Amino acid sequence: MCRKETQSITMKNPTTMPVPWRVIGCDTLGEEFMCTEQEGIAKPYSSVTFSLSFQPVRPIILQRKSVKVEARLVLTVSTGCLGCMLA
Repeated sequence: MCRKETQSITMKNPTTMPVPWRVIGCDTLGEEFMCTEQEGIAKPYSSVTFSLSFQPVRPIILQRKSVKVEARLVLTVSTGCLGCMLA
């Protein structure tokens, strides 16, 4: 229960345009999950790093089923949705 797992995600913007980004679905994952940043703008030729952490708050018993956790990273430009990436 005291163990905390953290994954860092780095996005690189190799273009000359700033790219707005947003993580969708973190608020629906539950109180055990925390995201350091949920939206921002990746400046041209730069990198953006954010972390997704999991820390259990109470013990649970899982059956022999796989548990799927999904959050989406959405990149947009002024013309609309450019693409989505599953995390």
